[in-house]
Amino acid sequence: LAGRVAGGGRGRGAFTWRYGIANLNRRALGSVVQMTALGLGIMALLLLTLVRGELLESWRQSLPADTPNQFLVNIQPDQVERVRAFYAREGLTRPAIQPMVRARLVSLNGRAVQPTDFPDERTRRLVDREFNMSFTDELPSDNEIVAGRWWVPSDQGAALLAVEQGIAERVGIRLGDRLTFDAAGLRREFIVASLRRVEWDSFRTNFFFVAPPGALDGLPVSYVTSFRLPEGREGFMNALIREFPNLLVIDVAAVLARVQAMIEQVARAVEFLFGFTLLAGLVVLYAAIASTRDERVFEGAIIRTLGGSRRQLQIVQLAEFTAIGALSGLVAALGASALAWALGRYVLNVPYTLDPWVWLTGLAGGAVLVGAAGWIGTLSTTNAPLLATLRRV
Repeated sequence: LAGRVAGGGRGRGAFTWRYGIANLNRRALGSVVQMTALGLGIMALLLLTLVRGELLESWRQSLPADTPNQFLVNIQPDQVERVRAFYAREGLTRPAIQPMVRARLVSLNGRAVQPTDFPDERTRRLVDREFNMSFTDELPSDNEIVAGRWWVPSDQGAALLAVEQGIAERVGIRLGDRLTFDAAGLRREFIVASLRRVEWDSFRTNFFFVAPPGALDGLPVSYVTSFRLPEGREGFMNALIREFPNLLVIDVAAVLARVQAMIEQVARAVEFLFGFTLLAGLVVLYAAIASTRDERVFEGAIIRTLGGSRRQLQIVQLAEFTAIGALSGLVAALGASALAWALGRYVLNVPYTLDPWVWLTGLAGGAVLVGAAGWIGTLSTTNAPLLATLRRV
């Protein structure tokens, strides 16, 4: 890239700028090393400052307007209708209240399940605790069957399970496997009838294991729901807790705000660290200047002998390092945009739109920063006495 820029500069523009940009081609290896070091630092800063905020905002905007922001847990069976009536009395839509059974997975196809059976820490933590199970006759709207089949009315009461795809992959669960669960000392065995893909970022109530109605009868059950609390109705939650003091409230909005604050704190710390990456790039720049000092002094002496001025020499150096900075910024913007696209597609599941400010900031910021640093670093070479330099040749 540096070579093409240099080659393209010949025959166009003022001599000083053409000569300065051509230096990228004459010192190709050093230019590539400098652009790589500087580009990494600029890319990290672009990703952490401009791109991070845009990705998070895209994720927020991708959430539906009715995305739940509150969860209620530990609703008892005799409270279900009373809770629904309370919502209606307060002028809110009655929430969908779902049953939940807490049970531990104790065996898979007759073999005991132990946390030590799994290599990764997250899977060990999952199988070492109780799972949330539920039962329903209809497939939730944010679930999709990816293997097997959903049950039919004749399956009511059958010991079948629809297993979330992610936990199935982690634990090694397949269609037809026999899973044994322990709920408060009561054991039940189930057959895996299907695997489900779940949209967890819908913030609706979902479960790893779902059975048909009647399959969990006799096990201790409580109920859970999620709902959207309108702005300005914070007093509703206080009234709800006064009416049902046993309920556990999870404020998703507060949790997300806390997570956002943590992300900002971590990002600021990482920005500080990547600032050192950019500083390291500037150190590489000054090392390259130092290693070519004699060469630059002699080139300057020749140009001045042929009628050039100190000002023209300074413009030559400024052109060279401004070009290095601009190319570094372009490479950084390309890398930051590519990483942002990958994060949006594979992590946050949101589309990423190219932000012109990322490219403009990378190009202009790199050109100004590196151009100024290079110009300052080469002042001693352009101010070297002409006669003293010629005597050394």
